[in-house]
Amino acid sequence: MSWQIVEVDTGNVVSENGRSTTLPVDSMEEVDRIAWPIDASVRPGTYRVTMKVVGSDGQALSTNHTDITVR
Repeated sequence: MSWQIVEVDTGNVVSENGRSTTLPVDSMEEVDRIAWPIDASVRPGTYRVTMKVVGSDGQALSTNHTDITVR
């Protein structure tokens, strides 16, 4: 499981994390929580949060993303 937050205009990765875990088939578990303090130093713009879960064979099991606009 991995996630990253990327500034869309520049491609700059502002935060990321990855973890290895074993989950039972057809289960759901919170493995990590994305926390990104958006303070005054964060540049205005669009940021993409991308999340990915891969199986032991390296194949993607789930991918998702959402965009956040900082003004």
